[in-house]
Amino acid sequence: MKNNMKKIIVGILGFVILFTAQNAFANYAFNPFYQVGNNCQICSHPQPQPQPQPICSIINFTTNTTSITQGDSAVLSWSTGDCMNVTISNLASSLPSTGSQVVSPTQTTTYILTAYSLTGAIQTRTVTIYVNNYNNYNNYNNYNNTYCTINSFNADNIYINPGDPVTLRWSTSGCTNVTISNLGYNIPYSGTQIIYPTTTATYVLNAYGNGYGNNNQSRSIQINVNYYNQIVPVTPVYNSNVVTMIATNISQTSAQLNGVVTNSNFQNANIHFEYGTTTNLGTITPTQSVNGNNNFNAIISSLTPNTTYYFEAVSNCPTGISHGAIQLFKTYPYETTPVKKIIIQGPTIPSSTSPIVLKIEDKFQTVGIGDIIDYTIYYKNIGNSKLTNPMVQVFIPKGITLLNTSSGTYSEDARTLSAPIEDLTPGAEGTIYLEGRVDSFDSGLAQMVTTAVLVYTNSSGAQENAMAYVLNNPKVVNMLGASAFLGNIFNFGLIGWLLLVIIILLLVLVARTITGRRVVTTTTQRTIG
Repeated sequence: MKNNMKKIIVGILGFVILFTAQNAFANYAFNPFYQVGNNCQICSHPQPQPQPQPICSIINFTTNTTSITQGDSAVLSWSTGDCMNVTISNLASSLPSTGSQVVSPTQTTTYILTAYSLTGAIQTRTVTIYVNNYNNYNNYNNYNNTYCTINSFNADNIYINPGDPVTLRWSTSGCTNVTISNLGYNIPYSGTQIIYPTTTATYVLNAYGNGYGNNNQSRSIQINVNYYNQIVPVTPVYNSNVVTMIATNISQTSAQLNGVVTNSNFQNANIHFEYGTTTNLGTITPTQSVNGNNNFNAIISSLTPNTTYYFEAVSNCPTGISHGAIQLFKTYPYETTPVKKIIIQGPTIPSSTSPIVLKIEDKFQTVGIGDIIDYTIYYKNIGNSKLTNPMVQVFIPKGITLLNTSSGTYSEDARTLSAPIEDLTPGAEGTIYLEGRVDSFDSGLAQMVTTAVLVYTNSSGAQENAMAYVLNNPKVVNMLGASAFLGNIFNFGLIGWLLLVIIILLLVLVARTITGRRVVTTTTQRTIG
């Protein structure tokens, strides 16, 4: 026992000596913050470290309308971050980093926003405003009594790398000749064309009529090449002040887009939707004025049947422009034989006039990975008439796995629970329970939205629906402290690792000593017995 204690004491002394020697040697030889003098002390002024340069980025560049009549105006709005200078073609050579500008182009014009960083890097974004000249609207084509019109001209992608494919699509009516710059003159009146640009270029569609005044029309699209080789802009955060909800009232050619302003401090926020057949969107709904914590919607029409559309809610609030997450919906195809479907249609009735009280709630506003969310959906008929064929649909956000539900069937592809319920007589009510698990988060979302919709047929035979939602904030786990702690522990060097080995050996020696004493005592007791 005495020998073992001696070994332990010697080991501890050796550890202390080595540890002290390591610190002294490292501080003397390698640490630039130590000075040699009568008294060794840490410098009070460490050397300044170079600071990373901020990255210039274009956060947003939009217009309140993409099509105007000659003589009317449009509003360009933009927002940038950490940029030295901002310019817009055809406007001033120096603009504020965030602002808006009224423009009145006399012909179709593409405005190019250019943002310059301190390092000389350049970011660009474009907006095209189409100008319709109706001065000759009554000058009809002398041959077929029609007016030459460009119905649409778009591209499936306007930001590409050199040589990537881009599909141009166009549609005209009442025209006798159509051309597209850089593609030649033998262009069909309506069609598609795949191109492979190697440099940034603007493609101009010209359509010519044959009547008095020629009835000429023109639209343009700029394809930006080498966009992805530029400095990556700061990733925007969606659903911070405005949240994009689901689309309702979907038909073959129309739909209702829904959103909500979630910041209660906002008064008279200017909001609109942007939508299109790609995530580049491109079409803007008229601007509305909405206060915080209020729903809003817009009906869009003239859509193409059996087509997927993308859309997002956008608000111009006191803190700047905010974007909701991009959602999508698909229009229904035309059918020769009617097929019964579960369709959300009829108007979404506002809560002030709706015969339905509909609520969806959960216990915790902030949720993290692995958390269980218990949803409660409550509904009640507060009207004076019977509501027939009611159905509750709950739209689960991406990243949440539905585990259990008290009723209904769940479609994983559509992420929708559909629960038919009994006809609702006046005063009838009910509750549906759901249980979900949080498996992942979209890092770009500030808030997740879960939406409930109750579809019903009113006493007049028209189908209507009520809508409710609940918001959850993703819980962000800060791993910086843990990472720094572990980094300090394991960033030893050779001497540090030797010290760690000595500590382990000492622990093993102590454990063996204690275990040996217990074994001897037990053996002695058995011998005496």
